[in-house]
Amino acid sequence: MTRIIVIGLLIIYLSGCNEKIKEERIYWFKNETELTNEFEIDLSKGFILIPIIAEKDTLQFIFDTGVNQILIFPNEQTNKLKYVQGEQLNSKEGVHNIDGRFIHNLNFHFESIRFENASAILTDMQRFPREFSSYIDQMGIDGMIGYDILNDFPIQLNFELGKGIVYKNSKAVDTKSGNTLALSFHDNKPYINCKIKANENSIETIKLQFDLGNLGTLELIPSTITGFDIPENAEKKEGYGISGKYEIFTGITENFLLGDIEIDSIPTAFLPNNIYTESGRNGKIGLEVMKKFNLTIDYPNGRLIIKE
Repeated sequence: MTRIIVIGLLIIYLSGCNEKIKEERIYWFKNETELTNEFEIDLSKGFILIPIIAEKDTLQFIFDTGVNQILIFPNEQTNKLKYVQGEQLNSKEGVHNIDGRFIHNLNFHFESIRFENASAILTDMQRFPREFSSYIDQMGIDGMIGYDILNDFPIQLNFELGKGIVYKNSKAVDTKSGNTLALSFHDNKPYINCKIKANENSIETIKLQFDLGNLGTLELIPSTITGFDIPENAEKKEGYGISGKYEIFTGITENFLLGDIEIDSIPTAFLPNNIYTESGRNGKIGLEVMKKFNLTIDYPNGRLIIKE
């Protein structure tokens, strides 16, 4: 009898370990006939926070165009999630730039968008810069999401009203007014072309990552921009993000064009060294600049619509 019980328990254990990773599906609810859903956006904690419903709980996720993979931060809320464990990730081994573990078969929804058997990274918070991990813990933030929504569903963000709209498809997007900038992509992250006055006689077109998860204004890599140097009065400091810390100089960019919109005197982080691997990138533009505008982000049609 004892032997039968032991064998039975072993079979249950092994079947649990070998639970299959199911096919991921992201779709608009079949019973939803509306073309749009309105949602609240929360900027009270610095980042753009949106509500994600999982296991009957409302989680707070950072909405970040710079995130190409769903990130889950371990805490009391996210420990309730049901998932299947995948491979371990270690950035020091060059497997991924985030440390943690792949997890699969997650189920949740954002407004009318349902995620079935989604994959994510359960992060190792100890491998983030201490300033970032402490902030996430203090603010009770549960995860980050970006590309997995935007790849199929355009989103409008009205920061002044604290409202957002998610569209079932691009046909419902209002394109009658505003500046339209083309989006290009590298590693599922979006980029836009802007213009900068490099010196008194030169206007240079620069390629910037469109990064709403960056709480700064503008980040430039002078060594990649013809005729552009770090301002003499720039102050040396330390910058950090989810991938680590790096040296920066802070100063002012005097003349900047975002489509047809001219912006003067933007606080800027200048990178003396190019810390990025992708070629052709001259920096990034962050939330502190972009939240002044009404934005419609339309990945399916490769466009960013900006309204003043």
